[in-house]
Amino acid sequence: MEKEEYSKEVRVIIAALKIGKPARVIAEELGLTVSTISTKLKSVGLTIKGVKRNLTQVIRNRIPFWLENAYTLEQVAEELDVTKEVISSALARQKLRLIGARDTSDALDVLTEQVLAHIFTKGGGITTALRAIGIAEDMLSGKSISVRERISSRGIDIEKFYYAFRRYGAWLTQPGLPEKRFVNDKLISCVCLKCGAGEQVLYTNLLSGNSQSCSACRTTAHHPTKIEETGELFKNLSAAIKSVGLSQHYQKARYHLRRKGICEIGGYTFVDMETQLEVA
Repeated sequence: MEKEEYSKEVRVIIAALKIGKPARVIAEELGLTVSTISTKLKSVGLTIKGVKRNLTQVIRNRIPFWLENAYTLEQVAEELDVTKEVISSALARQKLRLIGARDTSDALDVLTEQVLAHIFTKGGGITTALRAIGIAEDMLSGKSISVRERISSRGIDIEKFYYAFRRYGAWLTQPGLPEKRFVNDKLISCVCLKCGAGEQVLYTNLLSGNSQSCSACRTTAHHPTKIEETGELFKNLSAAIKSVGLSQHYQKARYHLRRKGICEIGGYTFVDMETQLEVA
């Protein structure tokens, strides 16, 4: 059915729905019930939820009213029949803000403390912390905005914890802002858990496994080595690999043990016990 065949009342209803007015509000303005509005729309092949609305335009049209009446996020979300997180994200994308339309509940204070506790002990960012706490994926964006505003209002700098407390072999990354190196790399402050030495390590080397400990602890030549299949423990890799007749693969085994602490060669699994004990 073409639009010009709609009655004036139906056209008013459709126009109101498209700018974001809830059906109950439209019903009150027209002296109807929501059920009557639904029936009128069905008579022309439409439904209340089937009338598409442009949320971006709806927000721009309605924000003067919300500001004038000091609407909260809860009230806006109820009016538009969406979650508070959807509204927060939409406002942020348009660089708009509602005065008073913030989540200032005790729940947000508790959530912010949980996020900070996670970041201060495990590193990472706000979204990572929220996900670890158990916040649903569809709520992450809105919660992240609210928590970030709360943290910023306290003057807390969390950026220096983003790369902190991550394990890469025997390295444990430390809090601090990374130092730029080359085009796509950075130096990260690390502590070697084997000896306690501190060094600046290239992030790409940490990710690739090229660096797993300080230079003093790097060699695996004299580490106790175990053969998983036999349960035998040897004083070093050389003795272990020689016992099963695979000496020709010594360099290959040493390379993999240095990188991962474990390797499989010729049907045998060799385990660097010092690396396993220090890093596990």
